[in-house]
Amino acid sequence: ELWRTDGTRKGTRMVRDIGPGDSVSRSITPVAAGDFLYFVARRRGEGAELWRTDGTREGTRLVRDIRAGRKSSEPNDLTAIDGQLYFTADDRTHGRELWRTDGSDAGTKMVADLTPGRGSSALSDLVALAGTVYLTNWNMVDEPGQLAELWRVVGAGSRLEPVLVGSDESTPVGRAWSENATVASSEERLYLAADDGVHGNELWMIDAATQVPELVADVQPGPDGSHPQWLTLAETTLYFTADDGEHGRQLWTVPLEVQADESAET
Repeated sequence: ELWRTDGTRKGTRMVRDIGPGDSVSRSITPVAAGDFLYFVARRRGEGAELWRTDGTREGTRLVRDIRAGRKSSEPNDLTAIDGQLYFTADDRTHGRELWRTDGSDAGTKMVADLTPGRGSSALSDLVALAGTVYLTNWNMVDEPGQLAELWRVVGAGSRLEPVLVGSDESTPVGRAWSENATVASSEERLYLAADDGVHGNELWMIDAATQVPELVADVQPGPDGSHPQWLTLAETTLYFTADDGEHGRQLWTVPLEVQADESAET
């Protein structure tokens, strides 16, 4: 169940006993957005759905039974931005798509049905940057090795669009599958491994002020790229692994104040 604490034994207590057994999901990390903490829980007669709490029993409640009945909408990818929560969920009618909520039933809405009908969209790596949600859209991937695309939420959270690069801004930012982290963000910048169709899979960044993708470093020149992985921010440095084609996969660093097209260092 959900508990809260002020760091003392006396101040540690259960917020609410939502249901018998393990009610709160162990696999989905709770996320704070606005005045609430959002989490996934299930109770008798309902599947796993999105809940919110303000820390009190009375203020702990189901946000919306997105997939009504005993079946679950299985909310996932909880991401906070500007007091709202974005997440993926499956309402059975539209499949798994991107949703957002302000914490109320009426304010819980699907952002877009990218795969019309009951088919689900394949979305991952939701991340917030200066009022914009970015995510990886795998819907166009039909075969192994094909690239996904970087998309973002626009129109006051009402729709999705691909992020484009190139001199005529007509090339989608490609994203390759990896079991390791290929995205990292600070308040000012989003770093990600991406492919513009020219430099291969390399390290890119999006600055919060411009929201425009820029190549940070072409570690392995040519169409293959260095395939950056394990992107990790630590104080004033971004760490990642990459293969420059000469030394194999090694650890690389980029100072967070680095400008696009400046070289990364091994």
